[in-house]
Amino acid sequence: MINLNNPSLEQTVLSTLMSINNAWDQADFLTANDFSFSSHRAIFESIELIAKSGKHPDAVLVADHLLGRHILDGIGGEQAIVKMLSDSPAIFNIKPHAQKLAELGRRRNADAVLTQAIASVRDNLNEPTDAILGACVMAIDALSAATE
Repeated sequence: MINLNNPSLEQTVLSTLMSINNAWDQADFLTANDFSFSSHRAIFESIELIAKSGKHPDAVLVADHLLGRHILDGIGGEQAIVKMLSDSPAIFNIKPHAQKLAELGRRRNADAVLTQAIASVRDNLNEPTDAILGACVMAIDALSAATE
């Protein structure tokens, strides 16, 4: 069974986005939901907003943005960003790493949908099976459409 969370991959992608000019151009398909840790999602959201405003999302701008959102302390303060940058060296070939991260995010979403479907089958004994299966198919179809 594969682990659907990869904190070192997440940190490497975030570190690269904050360190390498134009790295965003190779990873702009990522979403906050591709990150499994809430602190990483918050950092990514700041990186994304800064990059979409036309600026390079360096560590100082990201920390300032998180401070402005009143969540810098909640992710461990500036020290957490500095530690991430020192522990996770930036890479120049970010795209395959970002693609792997996005794939892990899609798998986590699929896992959540299928887990909920299994719970529906087991917990709704008063519901007709066809209704439960129909709801499961709709949920899987929605997940499939979201990943296309």
